[in-house]
Amino acid sequence: YGRGGGLVCVSVSGAPALGTLLDAMEAERTSLLHPEDTSRGRREHEPTKLLSSGCPAIFTAAKWRELYFKHPNSFVVCSVIFVLALTTVVVLPMEWSLMNKGVPPVCSKGGIAVMFPGLAAGGNTSAAAGAPNERASADPQLFIFSGDSKHSVLIQVEKRYALRERVWRNVPTVGDKSSNQHELPAFQVNGVPSPRWKSVAVLANDTTMAIFGGESALGSSFHKASSNDLWLLSARGEGQIEWRYVDFEKSSAKAAVPAARKAHAASKVGSYMYMFGGKTCPEDEDDGEDCEELGDLWRLDLTHWRWEKVGDTSQVAGGGSSGGESDGGGGGAWKGAAGGGPSPRHGHTGCTARVRDPSRGGELTEYFVVFAGRADKDGYFNDIWAFNTFNLTWEDWTPDYDHSTAEFFPSKRDHHHVASVDGYGSGGDDGDGNGEKNPKMILFGGRGEPSSQKHQHKSSKVLNDLWHFDYVKKKWKEVRVRGKRPSARFLADYTQYDAAAASEGSDSLDPKLVIFGGDTSVPHNGRVDDLWELDIKTSTWRNLEQSFKC
Repeated sequence: YGRGGGLVCVSVSGAPALGTLLDAMEAERTSLLHPEDTSRGRREHEPTKLLSSGCPAIFTAAKWRELYFKHPNSFVVCSVIFVLALTTVVVLPMEWSLMNKGVPPVCSKGGIAVMFPGLAAGGNTSAAAGAPNERASADPQLFIFSGDSKHSVLIQVEKRYALRERVWRNVPTVGDKSSNQHELPAFQVNGVPSPRWKSVAVLANDTTMAIFGGESALGSSFHKASSNDLWLLSARGEGQIEWRYVDFEKSSAKAAVPAARKAHAASKVGSYMYMFGGKTCPEDEDDGEDCEELGDLWRLDLTHWRWEKVGDTSQVAGGGSSGGESDGGGGGAWKGAAGGGPSPRHGHTGCTARVRDPSRGGELTEYFVVFAGRADKDGYFNDIWAFNTFNLTWEDWTPDYDHSTAEFFPSKRDHHHVASVDGYGSGGDDGDGNGEKNPKMILFGGRGEPSSQKHQHKSSKVLNDLWHFDYVKKKWKEVRVRGKRPSARFLADYTQYDAAAASEGSDSLDPKLVIFGGDTSVPHNGRVDDLWELDIKTSTWRNLEQSFKC
């Protein structure tokens, strides 16, 4: 200001303060340039007068126009003051709040989400093995790994989210250093799994996650291929994680390893991870004649890390997509084949059901449940198959869709999101007279079958419906959600966990479904990065974190 060529930096909290400063500067300038005219130093400069008394009061169209035409320089100054004040009052507090919440993972889909229930906010594992009340004092930690970003580039991101503190944090990572780097698979970078999507993962225990397969990047290159590597992620103190590669070539069970695949389904049942189906493709080929739908069922011993092949519906006489008798409605529920089971597919889901088995005198039996999915040649499915892990047989739980009205069952779909809950609560029952809720599968969203062009998923509709499937009655019920809900999406990262009940000292559990990100449109690049939690008991959604612009 004036002729000195100096620079004044002002911390602006409002226009009056700057106007007062300009008044003082004008008086000083006048006394320096015209010391003989003391009265001039007391006269207010017209622009300064506008600034000191007018800026806060000129936020009308007429005043702005008057200022623009009569005092253009003052108009510019007032405009800058207004922008700075708005930034100070509105934008900066908002940005600071977001900074305190941490930076969310990149907008993506098809990544891994796993909840470590026993970790304290700082990553301490001491609460993991405690009693329910001790574990309730820890902050459940959601772990997000990898995925497919907006431009179909696989990303390697490791983030964790503290559900009670509601803060995103980066995860200090230690790669596998126990083996020679030359003995590690091609799908890794510095002892850490390479970026991937459409993998499966389960918790082996409260602090260790097992992740298998997916479409993975070949090292640090941009080339992609289906993989069949198994990695263990262990949570350590201070929020640190450590990766370890399971080398089956060095074990006695090296021949029993599943083929490379993506878009398969898995769930933990007892001390095993059960896994079914998927799709295997050669390098850099996402779809095409060289890809193959898989119908094999495997289980992985989560203690001794051994694979065992349990069955293969694609090799059963009369089964699979090339033969057998279809039930019509389910679009993939094949009957009449010895052993039965779901047809080969990908994009389906797997979860664990605990149901009383009448053939065992009502003994509680664990099932590996497979729902829906898609096959390139056969289209979309909405059938339900349950593998009895006691007698190792498939059971067809598909309702009789042919004799039901459309509103009583969900449409065919793939890349949806599910949770499975045991019977809970005493506030009424499901009509069975036992005073408890029956065990159920919870279904949200996915990519639905198109009304035309049966096998062209590019014409599909993205869904955000919510359904319950009663394992006992074998019936669907659509849930009418009140309040906010996530936008329609598919291929979100999702997991479930049991939150401690609100009453202090209670050992009861509160089931939740958590989803992150996903794709909101079939023409790709509709990815989001918001975070939602579903209270399964009340069927209400809570928006934990809003989406940034992706």
